[in-house]
Amino acid sequence: MYNRNLKLRFILEHINDEETIRKYQYLFNTIEPYEERYNTDFCAMDLNAVIELITGIVGLRSQSKWTKLIMLRNYSKWCMANDVPGANDNIFKVKDAGLEKVRMFTVSSPMHLQSYLNIMYEPDEEKTTDSIYRCYLWLAYSGMLADDALDTKCSDVDYRNMRIMYNKKGVAIPLYTESIQTFRNCTDLTMFKYSNANYSEDYIWRERVEGDLLLRGVRSVLTKENFRVMMSRQSKIHSTDTNLKLSYSRIWLSGVFYRTEQEERIGIKPDFNYIVKNYKNPGTAAASKHAEREYQEDYKRWKMAWLYN
Repeated sequence: MYNRNLKLRFILEHINDEETIRKYQYLFNTIEPYEERYNTDFCAMDLNAVIELITGIVGLRSQSKWTKLIMLRNYSKWCMANDVPGANDNIFKVKDAGLEKVRMFTVSSPMHLQSYLNIMYEPDEEKTTDSIYRCYLWLAYSGMLADDALDTKCSDVDYRNMRIMYNKKGVAIPLYTESIQTFRNCTDLTMFKYSNANYSEDYIWRERVEGDLLLRGVRSVLTKENFRVMMSRQSKIHSTDTNLKLSYSRIWLSGVFYRTEQEERIGIKPDFNYIVKNYKNPGTAAASKHAEREYQEDYKRWKMAWLYN
């Protein structure tokens, strides 16, 4: 282990579980030949040396590449924070083409989703039917499958406990603070504003379809096709306003990864078995394991795209 005392200090101050300690020890032993060749600790290497090292230890098809990159970025960040001589941010300059797509197809947080919705749809304060489309996508982020979202009832929304009852799965999913006004519009309003150039006034109020369904509109309860058409139309209209290319499933996945990372912060290890078993139903045990590995890899890429750049 090159520069052993520094790396052991990092491990002592930064890591608190035996499995992760072993992973860092293995990684530091792996990069040692490159550090010896340049007679430089990894955190102080120039960009070309960093690229050579990364190429050498992870490979383009390595299943563990995202974990290794995250670990090395954690180490470099710690070294810079502790004023280690020569420590730099070159590891953060190593770009992977795949991460650009991750940043295009996912969001990083509830606030990020809210900013996207503010671009694509009219504000909640306007009390238009756009609230229905916003609510549909918030249900995705909270963890509800598209078919089930259409059956969600106003009475399923629990503002006191900040949750939404997902009755088809028998669980409660989170109600995010950023989404409260959207949900309030959809649970409480009996009419939506409607604008039309044929009317003498700027807008009129139109009554919603009666019932307890959350996503009922002014003519009918909307279908997945209605939502798909609206999302496609808005994406074309605002194509120059944002580089995000989101769909229901991509927003759903973003929410899964955000909650996984929040749990990881308090010591809960990422485990996608529940997601695969209860939401994807791949069939065989082998298919389940494969699906879990794919989620793990995608989660690592999501973290690399949003949390380590």
